[in-house]
Amino acid sequence: MLAILFILFILLILIIVFIILPVNYSRRTLKTTGGGDQKIYFSIHEGNTGLDYSILRAVLSQYNASSISFVEKSSTEKNTHVAFIYYVHDLKMNKLNDLLLIKQRSSIKNVLDGSTAFVDKTKLYYTIKKFIPLGIQYLPQTYSIKEFEALNYFSKRNNTPLIIKKGFSSQQKGVKIITNKEEYIKAKKELQIQSMYGLVSEYVTNPITVDGKKFHLRVYFLLSVISGITRCVAHKEYKILTAKNKYIAGDWLNPDIHISGGHSTEKRYAFPDDVDWGLDGCDKDTTIKNLNSCIDTFCLAFSMTNVKNYPENDAGYYLYGADILLKTDNNICFIEINNKPAFFRIGEKEGWEEYNKKYCTNFFTFILTNTILPYLGVCRWPITKAEFIGNGVLSPFGNILTGANRCSLVIYYDDKPSEIEDAKKINFYNMISFEHLMAECSHNNLYVICYGHTIIGFVGLLDDKYIKIAIMEEYKNR
Repeated sequence: MLAILFILFILLILIIVFIILPVNYSRRTLKTTGGGDQKIYFSIHEGNTGLDYSILRAVLSQYNASSISFVEKSSTEKNTHVAFIYYVHDLKMNKLNDLLLIKQRSSIKNVLDGSTAFVDKTKLYYTIKKFIPLGIQYLPQTYSIKEFEALNYFSKRNNTPLIIKKGFSSQQKGVKIITNKEEYIKAKKELQIQSMYGLVSEYVTNPITVDGKKFHLRVYFLLSVISGITRCVAHKEYKILTAKNKYIAGDWLNPDIHISGGHSTEKRYAFPDDVDWGLDGCDKDTTIKNLNSCIDTFCLAFSMTNVKNYPENDAGYYLYGADILLKTDNNICFIEINNKPAFFRIGEKEGWEEYNKKYCTNFFTFILTNTILPYLGVCRWPITKAEFIGNGVLSPFGNILTGANRCSLVIYYDDKPSEIEDAKKINFYNMISFEHLMAECSHNNLYVICYGHTIIGFVGLLDDKYIKIAIMEEYKNR
């Protein structure tokens, strides 16, 4: 019986190998040169988003080593290992972008089927309610136009500020604040809102401020579907977008007071240092704790949605920009999420180039280390709170493929010195010792096996044909 269990465990480890190292079986086979060098071909279709793509090239070049090199191809190349295609804020150009997304076949690129499923605020509300009911506390009460008109809302709550918004609008366009039925009818007409493409939601009247101005945070969420596992993680470098004028609880029809966005932000602020903490009783530590809980909740909810890869790529990811408001009662309001976020200049022109260079370096590194690099086997997968496996073939193995105690392979180049020493101390006979494998196979084909943060064995791929695997006896039947 133990022998059978051991064989099953070995088969499971092999499954993990093929999950972690899909690049060797991708749509475009990796070319090898003398010494085991691997060339990874990528293309960049540069959209007008405000990002500096020269920084992306520079970040990729930092990972070039004796075992791997990134080689850029034209964006019109039909087949690549990695494709970066970014949307632009022009309808005609977006149609061109859509065609490029469909035609270009890649192992991994930034596109997912179903990526717009929760961009509509009403769908977002029901997505959270379905998957993470506790997350409803972070959403303002939202109605479709049909639902709102059926309530006869203003007969009971006249002069209560509300926001009316045209569906799928972004950058604070197509938005007005209303307080009565007459203003509602006027705003609906001006925004050309039809019953199927509009929303009405409660307006937050107690926002925390920056320099006395209402603001919201722009938080970027990265959703990926790779090797059967859906993950979502948020970029921890938040942007502050303010209203033009200082906040006054009143004068609701004045957009310069109540509408915050990049166009009205005249200065760059740092979160959380520049926030007006302490006003009206707001507490910094409590608010940030609640903000982190809110972000974790939405990461988990997004990872449970029905997104998937398109047939033309093996793995994919998608980036969203969410707007989040902080309130003086220390609570959080998740306003909306956009599927085509922009990165244009915020605040004063002076110092922007230096700021954007640093930001783009951190931003592209965040994307690469959470998707492309671990997918290619260049570095380990970060521990992510929001990881989800559906009802597919991997579902029985969810407890060892996800979570803090998951089993994973870590490439030699990404191993810490202490991990290499731990692998060397594992007592196997000489022919499959870690030191023997170090001499026998290329280091880009050498991995340690981690159970959480514990080294329990190692794997070596010999000439891309044979595999040597060793696991500590105490773990072989787990």
